[in-house]
Amino acid sequence: MPQLKEDPAQGTATAPVPDFELSRLAPSRPAHPLWQRLADHPLDDPRDARPLSARLSQNTGWRAVHTQRVLTEYRRFLYLAVRLQGRVCPSEAVDEAWHAHLLDSRRYFGVFCPRVLGYRLHHVPSRGGAEEGARHASRYRATLLAYQHVFGEAPPADIWPAPEARFKERTRHLQQPHALGCTQAHRVAERVPHQRGARVGHRAQPAGAAGA
Repeated sequence: MPQLKEDPAQGTATAPVPDFELSRLAPSRPAHPLWQRLADHPLDDPRDARPLSARLSQNTGWRAVHTQRVLTEYRRFLYLAVRLQGRVCPSEAVDEAWHAHLLDSRRYFGVFCPRVLGYRLHHVPSRGGAEEGARHASRYRATLLAYQHVFGEAPPADIWPAPEARFKERTRHLQQPHALGCTQAHRVAERVPHQRGARVGHRAQPAGAAGA
């Protein structure tokens, strides 16, 4: 589990030590091929009368402009998730986008994962318990740290709330009878070749380190 470390310049212990090396990630907007593929890939298929953004807006009640902002943050999350081999945790809003994307499992696993991500990125539900909850909270803090390191700016607070607010919101959702399940999840990246029709396997284990 990541621990807090003291920032010599600030004299405070606020930043978690992530269970990955930030030095492996280039700072500022990445020019990495993965980012280029994510930026170029349309999440809305023009052939669909009800594309992903429309389904996401309908499911959440978000306005179209906010939905597009969330999808931008979803792309950024996917970049971090693959580069950091699943050791990340999304915000509630980003997780909503991921759920909506996963529902079209044939395209997600058969096209998007092999052609864009180069990985099968699975969404595995939390197993529950205080220890697992603490681990997710720690990973969320580390995700915010990695986000700022890579993209050169703090994540937007209305989409990526502070950890205390994010997990308070999680508790509130769990008390609602029609809340989505699996909104707190492990992210596990499994290396697959860039080929068409990659099959969905069983739950993956963490793969070897991705190239920088």
